[in-house]
Amino acid sequence: MNVESQLKTPLTHIRNLVKHVNKRNFNESSEQITQFVKEHGLEADRSSLRHLFSVINFSDLVPSVTVQLQAKLLGIQLERQLHSSSFVSNICYAFDQFFASNQKSLKPVAVADLVGQVARLTGINKVCECVFALALTHSSYTELKHSARNNLKGSLSDLIDSYLGNKGTGPADSGLREISFDLLQYLLCCLSEYVQPQVEAQFLVKLREEFPRQAVPLVLAPFLYGSTTATIAGAGASETDAEAEATTNSNSSSFEADALNEVGIEDIYDHLSEIIFTNQVRQK
Repeated sequence: MNVESQLKTPLTHIRNLVKHVNKRNFNESSEQITQFVKEHGLEADRSSLRHLFSVINFSDLVPSVTVQLQAKLLGIQLERQLHSSSFVSNICYAFDQFFASNQKSLKPVAVADLVGQVARLTGINKVCECVFALALTHSSYTELKHSARNNLKGSLSDLIDSYLGNKGTGPADSGLREISFDLLQYLLCCLSEYVQPQVEAQFLVKLREEFPRQAVPLVLAPFLYGSTTATIAGAGASETDAEAEATTNSNSSSFEADALNEVGIEDIYDHLSEIIFTNQVRQK
């Protein structure tokens, strides 16, 4: 296969775009990578992430302009993972491959803060950093798991503080409103392991304000309202009982009305006459 044919293959083309990225072609290169991933699916997605990780030296204190742009490309692809159902396996596959190739050259101190270094260099937002770290808690490398967990102890609290407005920001600035309910559920599953109980409690209170019981998505209900299903079932049963009682009362009223309708006017007159006659006899 000649070079021209190789460049036509999507993965080779992605590598070529990453290698030659500059300020002038950055937007076009980013769009092409995203389009190739959409067209060619999982393999292109994982390979583009793996290649972007492999070309960047995250320990470099003064990265070149090209490396900064490549890191920005990586950041865009990482944030795109927020909308992928396979984000855990995609991130673990790509980053594990990168770590396997660079493990010997990385110092223990650098490994401990590796997740934070990726976040800083790529410029990903806080919610993406948390999702990236949570994905790496499933890495096949113990060192990466430790790095991810250490990062989450700070980044997840920072994310919640941003959402609560404790740092002069609002919910919109945190990025949490832009993620899917399934991804928010994934974050809620991990809260107790990485944040203080009072922070978790404040976060849940704020979420309940945004998702009242009547409108809470089903996947979030158990985290925000506990046994919501039982509550709803109980409420439904109460409503059913109330409706049944109302129906019974209505039927009873209808029966009484029908009974009155069946009594003829003559019977009523005779009954009244009997009462009057009886009273007159007693008076005598």
